[in-house]
Amino acid sequence: MEIDDQTALRETMNALRQSEERLGLELGLALEASTDGIGDWDISTGALYCSDNWCRMLGYEPHELAPRVET
Repeated sequence: MEIDDQTALRETMNALRQSEERLGLELGLALEASTDGIGDWDISTGALYCSDNWCRMLGYEPHELAPRVET
């Protein structure tokens, strides 16, 4: 039974990883195609993700803004 449990767990973990990769790719494609500005702030670390469009909406190129909420 223990081997079967480990095999099932490994298969489930592999399926989850594949699903996360697919979602990440689809999200990336959606962001590239969007004209909206999108941001995500990790409150615990202060890290900020802003889409390229968000930066451009504010009059900056993406590399000009530091990915911090203080910016």
